[in-house]
Amino acid sequence: EVIRLALLDPDPQVRRQALLVLKSNGLFFALDLSSQINAGISDADGEVREAAVALLEALGVGRYPQIVGKLVSSSDPELLGKGMDLINVSHTGIPIGVYQEAMRAASSTNRYYIVGMVRNQLAKRGVPLLIDTLKDEDPEVRAEAQHSLCFLLDQSFETYEQASAWWNANSSRFPNLFSEVAETIDAEPGAETNTSNGAVQPELKGEVPAGPPETLL
Repeated sequence: EVIRLALLDPDPQVRRQALLVLKSNGLFFALDLSSQINAGISDADGEVREAAVALLEALGVGRYPQIVGKLVSSSDPELLGKGMDLINVSHTGIPIGVYQEAMRAASSTNRYYIVGMVRNQLAKRGVPLLIDTLKDEDPEVRAEAQHSLCFLLDQSFETYEQASAWWNANSSRFPNLFSEVAETIDAEPGAETNTSNGAVQPELKGEVPAGPPETLL
């Protein structure tokens, strides 16, 4: 009750301290703090907004994908930047649903960057998101998704239908992390890299749908 009242206090420093208390006390972590975070990131005071983002990060970005979506679609450059920073990680600790939510909310420029984030995680889980992005309304975002799929799969696709059909036929051949393939093949005598981008992929025997170009610029 004390924290709730503090978050409503007219003094921004009191509101900021209330958010920092929530961040520093693990006893609160089991609670749903979405309303407190939402109020914090919408606060008129910059330090309160910063404390709310810090609380979100401490609790785990994956718990509140809709709030992340709100950040990456914000008209406030500060909040927008913080949201993009939160999800720009090279590991797969953040659930893929966070990136899906961010893609729905973000501008075309940030959708472009999110595609690159997902690609750079080198994770199988990101492929369906990249394939879905082939339907994006922005041609540059679609091209980035094409490039990312070519990088990860060593296959080029022009359309969502081509990519989806190929992935449905071949996804079981890939491990959860594409880097695991490289480690396995590198350990074998005489192993060769078979992709133009240097990433090692397993030999795939599934049919590639007719039509995609040989290379992507």
